Amino acid sequence: MKTIICPNYLKNDLINKLLIENNTNYLINTKIVPFNVFINYTNKYSNELLLLKAFKILQNIKEELNLYKNMVQYPAFIEEIVDFTKELITYNIDIDTLPSKTTQEIELKKIIKSIIDLPFNEKYLSKYKIEKVDNLFIVDYFTNNSFEYKTIKKLIDNGAKLIKLSDIKDSNKKAKFALNNREEIESIAQDICINENALDSIIVVNNPDNQIPVIKQVFKRYNIPIQNMKYKIKSRTAYDFITISNFIINKDYETLISFLSLFNIKKETMDYIEKYINKPKEILEIPDEDLSHIKDNIKEILTIDKYNDMLLYAYNLLKDNGEPSSLKNIRSIIESTYNFINTKEELEVILYLINKLETTVDDSINQGVLITTINKPVFNKSYTYVVGCSSKLYPGFKTLKGMFDEKYVSNINYPTLEERNNQYFNQFSWLENSSNNIIYSYHISDLSGKPIEGSFELEKYGKAIRWNLISVDNLERNKHYLSNETAQKLFFKNNSLYGSVSSFEQFYSCPYKYFVNYGLKIKENREDTVDQLTSGNIVHNFMDIIVKKYNKDYINILDEEIDEILNDLKSDLLLKYPKEVLLINQLFINIKDSIKTNFIYLKEMELDTSFKPAYSEFKFDEYSINNGEVIIKGSIDRVDIAYDLLRIIDYKTGNISLNNNQICTGEKLQLITYLIVATDLLNKKPMGVYYNSFKTQTSDYKIDINLQDEFIKKNRLLGMIFNEDTTSLSSNLNKFYHNINPPKNHNSNFYIYETFKDGFNKIYKNIYEKLQEGFIDTLPTENSCTYCPYKSICKYPGKACILEPVFNLEKGDNDEVE
Repeated sequence: MKTIICPNYLKNDLINKLLIENNTNYLINTKIVPFNVFINYTNKYSNELLLLKAFKILQNIKEELNLYKNMVQYPAFIEEIVDFTKELITYNIDIDTLPSKTTQEIELKKIIKSIIDLPFNEKYLSKYKIEKVDNLFIVDYFTNNSFEYKTIKKLIDNGAKLIKLSDIKDSNKKAKFALNNREEIESIAQDICINENALDSIIVVNNPDNQIPVIKQVFKRYNIPIQNMKYKIKSRTAYDFITISNFIINKDYETLISFLSLFNIKKETMDYIEKYINKPKEILEIPDEDLSHIKDNIKEILTIDKYNDMLLYAYNLLKDNGEPSSLKNIRSIIESTYNFINTKEELEVILYLINKLETTVDDSINQGVLITTINKPVFNKSYTYVVGCSSKLYPGFKTLKGMFDEKYVSNINYPTLEERNNQYFNQFSWLENSSNNIIYSYHISDLSGKPIEGSFELEKYGKAIRWNLISVDNLERNKHYLSNETAQKLFFKNNSLYGSVSSFEQFYSCPYKYFVNYGLKIKENREDTVDQLTSGNIVHNFMDIIVKKYNKDYINILDEEIDEILNDLKSDLLLKYPKEVLLINQLFINIKDSIKTNFIYLKEMELDTSFKPAYSEFKFDEYSINNGEVIIKGSIDRVDIAYDLLRIIDYKTGNISLNNNQICTGEKLQLITYLIVATDLLNKKPMGVYYNSFKTQTSDYKIDINLQDEFIKKNRLLGMIFNEDTTSLSSNLNKFYHNINPPKNHNSNFYIYETFKDGFNKIYKNIYEKLQEGFIDTLPTENSCTYCPYKSICKYPGKACILEPVFNLEKGDNDEVE
């Protein structure tokens, strides 16, 4: 009987190779087994139980420790201790020889001594004796296990025959690089297509987690088949198990919500629970039939008090809905440790191990490009592409780090760095002969643009050249249009276009975004939570209250009344979000600070002007533009009157910017629209229109400046003047107002209202006509894609668009203030 030692992943390829070599359809008198089966090795004591036993022992001695007293609470620390102890047994290193010069070394030695009597499986391995090697064959594979490596070497030295993966003596080797990971893999895909070698290629990945998903995406697009696409991912079943277990252990609100997320519960029900339920037992009172089965589970969970039973209940709850392989592993862990779990800390050790479980994803087919890693050698083919050969990842040999680093092991009879390096590179050499043509590839930057260096090892293959990626540079983009009939149904009512100022600003920032949002009415599924918009609403409500109550005297409001108004607004918010107490309290602290700081400026500004607040939250519902082509609605934060003049103030809580170009292209419609609407409806003359930001602007401290004046200068109103006589507005215009200037060839410092009104009509005329034509193209301006909820729909790949002005003030400087 012939025996072949071969890892399981190579078994099928080996069988095919032997069948071809022997020109037969059957293998007779041949046994193919992995190394652990050959030496008849089995885990008599599960690793999970071993770790748990070690944890128990170390809890008993922790009071004798100083440096590591707290560390023995953590499963990851125990795991590192256990793993190193296994290596000591494997290498037959006497515990008494461990270093003990420092407090750290003394305590590590004490810890290892305390667990060395546990029944480590490695104690069995150390007694293994090499037997006869007649008719024994060994596939030339890669192992990181030193015992396995040395045993295989001894077997070969004693006469076992080596089955080589390759008979190639000399191969053509090159080094190539690309800009980033995706470009690198795309280049390899093109090379495979050009050479038509998909069935005769190997791809060796150095970073499977980052590279395999991209390989799958790119190769699918090129219709390149992939063979042996097996890879591990975090087990979803293990994650669900941990979620259930955490709720069973803690029985609190936070873990309850996570637990409920595993079930198919209606959104309305979950919204109700999140708003009105504070304790798990309160769910039992909800009269909802959809929750009946979950309520039964919760009722049982609330009665479980034994920690090992918690583990068992979580498994029983999940056993019919999880991945079979993960459930099998979880069950095995529970069976081996159930009788030894007595405390919460011991249960958490087991949950730590379960949380580490992975599941294998198998997308394999019989033929295609073969995907592997450096430590999984395969039989040779004609082409090999080694992907991601950066200095960090390739060739992949790792020195010891952590508690048992190179310095520590250098003091004991542990394999030297040179020995381990030689062991690694002796096995690593399979790659050198894996095919006739080998390309070592890497990319020079990550997605954030951070530079990446190629491995020093690649220099022996000559100077790296850049992949010649074939790209289509002038691909014509499909433009988006609707038929006139569809556009009428989506956007118009009785041939009029209705909307708010902000909706029409969105059209100019990106017509396609406007189409999805206001045409299809697809809204972002935003969680009803406290956010930046909440802060803006609070400031608007506060200013509305005090301006309506005190008019211009609002600037003299007492701190106590500010607190009273804000507390009322906070109470309303807490009723809506009862679980966001800490966040809301902090939000109102920040808002109060912003208001009081902003009032330093407002007080001086109001005392310096003849204008008085006449309207707060001035609403208009159906304002007609261009004889009813466009009907707009909105609310103006504040309209001030002085004699026959008016000014508009719009409150903002974020950064503000304004320039002539933004107005002329339609990107900033708000101020100009509010000014024209208010001027028309109130029959007044325009003086100015301004943003008032409640986001305090600071300045660098200089010893020779007046801090009060500098602060006011930094927090001035930002806007435009439309009247040459500014005496009613201010006695010190530059101190209180930051006015953007008209083009120089206006020959004045104020804007001409008639020019703006004409431009205003043109802007809304332009929107009307384009939507009549069904124009909804993807033309995003700068930053409009940054927070767009529809990016996954349009998938716009291009650059930001620069809009052409709809109307011109006059050509000149574009004075922007930000």
